[in-house]
Amino acid sequence: MKPWYLLVDESTNGVLIGVQDPIIVNQLRRRVLDARLFWTRENFDPESDAHSGYKKRALFALAASERTPIFEEKRRVLKLRVPAFEFWRGVIIDQLRKAETFYAIVDPYLAPEIAASTKEKPTELLREYAATIGLPVEEVYEFSRLSVEENAHRRLMLHALAEKHARAINACTDEAQIAAACDAIRADFIKK
Repeated sequence: MKPWYLLVDESTNGVLIGVQDPIIVNQLRRRVLDARLFWTRENFDPESDAHSGYKKRALFALAASERTPIFEEKRRVLKLRVPAFEFWRGVIIDQLRKAETFYAIVDPYLAPEIAASTKEKPTELLREYAATIGLPVEEVYEFSRLSVEENAHRRLMLHALAEKHARAINACTDEAQIAAACDAIRADFIKK
């Protein structure tokens, strides 16, 4: 059974939201400063346990007096953002898969060799790599350097766009804003 990640309001101990994805709950948590994060393997149903509290590692029925308008508004907004973050996460994972080229796999090994080399003074490992490929070491140095730089740039830009859109989703408070945030994700990532 997958665990449930619960954002719990500090003032009421009421469960603001429960999701099963740690990436999504951490994104939601970034905008709710007065909430703590817990996880549980208890059976948690976001609909039937909507008015639950969580204290001492156990769910309990939250008293009606604790369900203040501020608490309910926080819950509403967080619940509204979850599907947008699910869409965001799917797009980001798809883009990460596309960004993983063959050379991206060897980057952690190749990057230090490139950093320690110049075209004129390659490391011994880079010389060996070039000899195995059957190309001059200068040529291997150049295409390897470009590959490492390209892959680093691709990953950094993907991270920047992911951060941009996560912040946009976390600023949304109604369905029209959520729809606009999802359209912006489509515009940046899903080319026609």
